[in-house]
Amino acid sequence: MSTRAVPIILTLAMTLTIGAPMPLHADDQGGEAAERLAEGDRLFKTRERERALVVYLEAAEAARAEGSKDVLVEALAQAARMHSFEKERLGEARKLLTAAEAEASAEEPNGWSRLLGVRGIIEREEGDRDRAKKTFIEMYDYCTERKLHRRAIDAAHHVALVGSPEEQVAWAKKGIVAAEAAGDRRWLAVLWNNLGWTHEDAGRYDESVAAYRKARELHHETGDDHAKLLADWALGHALRLAGEGDEAKRLLEPTLATARKRHAELDTKTTHEWLGYALQEVGELRVLEGKRAEGLELLGKARTALEAVGMREHWPEAMTKLDARIEELKAAD
Repeated sequence: MSTRAVPIILTLAMTLTIGAPMPLHADDQGGEAAERLAEGDRLFKTRERERALVVYLEAAEAARAEGSKDVLVEALAQAARMHSFEKERLGEARKLLTAAEAEASAEEPNGWSRLLGVRGIIEREEGDRDRAKKTFIEMYDYCTERKLHRRAIDAAHHVALVGSPEEQVAWAKKGIVAAEAAGDRRWLAVLWNNLGWTHEDAGRYDESVAAYRKARELHHETGDDHAKLLADWALGHALRLAGEGDEAKRLLEPTLATARKRHAELDTKTTHEWLGYALQEVGELRVLEGKRAEGLELLGKARTALEAVGMREHWPEAMTKLDARIEELKAAD
């Protein structure tokens, strides 16, 4: 499995809040504008982006009527954010961001912090990663100074996305500090997970295991059944890479059993995909145990499951590696 792609899978599956707006007090300010802004945030968190765009624009219109500059800036910035997900809509995103900037003031922290976050995202999507990194760092410093811990977490996460491998570790740790200050254990779970895959990607498997172990503890405390399954898989996967086959087996065997049960109960793309990942990990364990034929059979089933959910289109590098691994084992006969 390509370690580079592991963080994408785990981050997207474990949380919908990474990169999403982190509301502060908009829903406590009163008035229609604040209510619409809070509703837009709710829709965005559930990935209903087009509906969220409409609601954010309604919030902006209401904020103009109410004279609420802070909510106006947040609403315009978030409307820009909705456009930023598609390259062909970056022009519209930039126009709305410019409109937000015209109304913004650093003296109004809700609007200013969200504006900085969206500005950095648009700069990143436009291809200027260095400028984006500076903007996210500015956001982090601004939010930290004002004790806006949850938005500081978001800023640190985005710095890590555009940073070097060394910066990824440093900023993952900054995000953890901010999440601890906020008392946000759900975000701590995700951030420890991110640190785990950063170490894994660099081949630091022992450090990866330590981070994934912490993430698993937190996901089992705060997460739903799916998050717990993924956390078990991640730690087991890292343990296998670190050469800790016995402990990996103690985690991954039940993980495969759970993945099979969930898929039997509810045949969805998600349950099918995670059945494939679990089959692949246990297949590799069987090979380590000297049970090459059984391992090869499980890897073949994993490939079938992942192909069924379109993984050759979505993650061709991983499928190519899986193909090569299967052929390698076949050639050893």
